[in-house]
Amino acid sequence: MGDLTARPSRAAGRVPVFGAGKLGTGHALQISARFSFLLFWLAYAGGGLALLIGPAAGFLRRHGRDFGLAFAAAHLVHILLVVWLCWIGATPRIGVFIFFVPPAVVVYVLVRFSIPTLQQRLGRTRWTVLRTVAMT
Repeated sequence: MGDLTARPSRAAGRVPVFGAGKLGTGHALQISARFSFLLFWLAYAGGGLALLIGPAAGFLRRHGRDFGLAFAAAHLVHILLVVWLCWIGATPRIGVFIFFVPPAVVVYVLVRFSIPTLQQRLGRTRWTVLRTVAMT
């Protein structure tokens, strides 16, 4: 199992190796979750990390939105794998959905309002509140 985190690109390769059943999907879910978390962490903590490290890490601050959108895209793959897991009859317990669905909805609300035109319509103050509450 330790090699699953070696390269996130292995997620797609796990399904052909282990099959599209519960085992292969489980491996792909683990990899997609870890890769998504890495992108989330860069989006969430990149600005602070850039302050800590200095100008050499300024790209983290400049590309925070890009990392956030990349996280949302990678997480969509993870969500689709959960849907597949349900489709093949290996549905997780209801508590998993109660815990994870609201944050997933918040992620895609942020994605929608990351479009500059919609941010302007929302207003600076409401956008700041939405972003702060959602990221917290």
